[in-house]
Amino acid sequence: MNYKKMIIILRKLHKKTGWSYYKIIKDIIECAKKYQAGYMDYDLFEMYNMSDKERETVLTRGKNNELIRYFNQKDKIHFFHNKDEFNKKFQKFLNRDYLLLNDNENQFSAFFKEQKEIIAKPISGSCGKGIEKLQYHRKEVHSNYELCKENQLCLIEEVIHQHPDMNVLNDKAVNTVRIVTIYANKKTHIMAAYLRIGVNDIVDNFNHGGMVVPIDLDTGIIHDVAVDKKGNTYRKHPVTKTTIIGFQIPLWNSVLKLVTEASKIVPEVGMVGWDVAISDKGPVLVEGNEFPGHDIYQLPVHRKNNIGVYPKFEKVKKEVMKQS
Repeated sequence: MNYKKMIIILRKLHKKTGWSYYKIIKDIIECAKKYQAGYMDYDLFEMYNMSDKERETVLTRGKNNELIRYFNQKDKIHFFHNKDEFNKKFQKFLNRDYLLLNDNENQFSAFFKEQKEIIAKPISGSCGKGIEKLQYHRKEVHSNYELCKENQLCLIEEVIHQHPDMNVLNDKAVNTVRIVTIYANKKTHIMAAYLRIGVNDIVDNFNHGGMVVPIDLDTGIIHDVAVDKKGNTYRKHPVTKTTIIGFQIPLWNSVLKLVTEASKIVPEVGMVGWDVAISDKGPVLVEGNEFPGHDIYQLPVHRKNNIGVYPKFEKVKKEVMKQS
């Protein structure tokens, strides 16, 4: 537990609610006991504004962990944890070239020269941390090679050029769709879909300065406002001024088909958060997360009637248990 961060959150909640520290701490402990919610869940999902029945519907960290333990076999998650293994396993869904960094600088140089710009990623990690976008300059190839080695950026990829419609929304980052699927008993369940939108960075991650907004599963249309980590809401992109509400994700049916097919590749890992980019070549798989976060799927501004997403996940789990 990060006590320093908890104290900061307690002060924020005290100021926001007017409650005493004793009341806030008591309620956090109650939510931990009843709903497996930590203090960060309590704050992010504004559980202080929810009734007991509403709180039961929140997919908390503890409940998310239970689902992952049920659907995902530990001995198979390495395909998702390591990006090099992931790229090999899911190569047909990538639609881009990549190189695993080694001691052959000439190989790196040739790949870099051919691509002109590259994305360098750590083999493991999340939230867009450590990712570098590098432009080719002949005199800087060696220094870029050393940079990648020093920072263990061992996965070197061709840059994804996103669909023109997505560039209109934001061209500073590849704006990825996060889709959570559960694959069980030879059936793929699409659980949630959100668009992550970059603002002023090369990554679009919610925890790295980006915004998130739910996508209508049937149509691929956005019907809500986007929100950032600080709780600010946006009807239009703050930089490009493109209207977010009513935005149509291009090639939506192809996106759903891609994650449906990808979910079958490692059936032992049934619950996955897929990151999909809509490129100028069509939908491409960026990565899969064997431990999909639960934070962006039920933010207060996006909840309908203050209800979280847990009942939907619980329903699928019960159906699977019945058939097993």
